[in-house]
Amino acid sequence: SEARLTYAAFGVLGRTRRGRVPDLLPRAETGDLWLFGWSGNEMDERTRDALLERVVRAIGFGTRILIFEPLAGSISPWWPAWRAALKPLGVADFECKAPVALPEWIARLDAASGLDHRVLGARALAGPFEPAADADA
Repeated sequence: SEARLTYAAFGVLGRTRRGRVPDLLPRAETGDLWLFGWSGNEMDERTRDALLERVVRAIGFGTRILIFEPLAGSISPWWPAWRAALKPLGVADFECKAPVALPEWIARLDAASGLDHRVLGARALAGPFEPAADADA
């Protein structure tokens, strides 16, 4: 439901399905975008490996991917293997951070626990990207 509301808010055509990834992924097609957010850490290793195989095959059919996960390496030990498998296929690896104005009560909880949520961060794999066209061409 949340994904459908987000699609509508941005005027994006998209589909959602209930089920287990990668079993219910659509057939990969040129021009598609597969988006995975904060889900890799929720999968067991066997499922995550099967998803990586499926993503690699999808890229071969012209599907692009966008995968977001938390910056914390301790909860994403699988990330380096995914990065290594997807970079040769033209997938970019980057981190993004954004400042967040916290409500006072969360700021106090952060201070008490030694945490700092004033900046939200994620790592991402995105692409594949085609080389930019030469401006002089």
